[in-house]
Amino acid sequence: MRANILFARSYLVKTMILPFIFFSCTTQQPYNDPKSSISNVEIDPSLLVGAFQSCSQYKMRDLVSYCIYQHSKNLHTIDEVNTYCSLTEKWEEACRHSWAVQRMHNAKPDDFEELIVGCAGFSDCAMEFIDGLPIRDSSIQRKRCKKYTRSDKQDCLRHAMQMWANMRPTKEQAEIFLRDQPYLDDIEIAYVAEVAYCNQWNLCSDKTNNHIKCRSFTKQLRKNDKQCRQNWGKQPPP
Repeated sequence: MRANILFARSYLVKTMILPFIFFSCTTQQPYNDPKSSISNVEIDPSLLVGAFQSCSQYKMRDLVSYCIYQHSKNLHTIDEVNTYCSLTEKWEEACRHSWAVQRMHNAKPDDFEELIVGCAGFSDCAMEFIDGLPIRDSSIQRKRCKKYTRSDKQDCLRHAMQMWANMRPTKEQAEIFLRDQPYLDDIEIAYVAEVAYCNQWNLCSDKTNNHIKCRSFTKQLRKNDKQCRQNWGKQPPP
């Protein structure tokens, strides 16, 4: 008798709960991807003027965005770059880089602080200006690499250190380099070690982080007799 009662209760619970679960699953609201919502937002046609007017012929947002990117060579001012490249969505990085390449044709070193704003944090764009508008102060050049080119930082630092080596630093300058910044990037220490090794300077005898790594790089240099070069290359502009 007790078993029959338990079975009846169990059957009743199942018949009441299962339809509720089924109803809840079938009436669940669809998930809306925020990115897809942004992609479907129409671009104000009043923005598409001049060289970008032809982009208004497209109805799909992606096509309009790509069209704007294709015309990025017509961008000149920072305001134009920020207005139009910000509309290109997944092509924004390429849009800003394309503008930077064009802008470098008539840019001057003093323009750097103004131009870097147009990169909006995109590394490829920043590399164009850091490499293309170098200055002789290596510390500033390297600070720019670390601040503006996170995804390309190693390449940027390599270029900056190559320019430092090209300027034929003295032993004292190399010692200051290792001493003043306690935690240099490996690529920075590697170049200092190479310059010191090839000039037969003993710079890596201290116990700091930089000096310990400098000794490690020096050991690697000793394994390659052809590491030292006669010509380090061109120097940055005065």
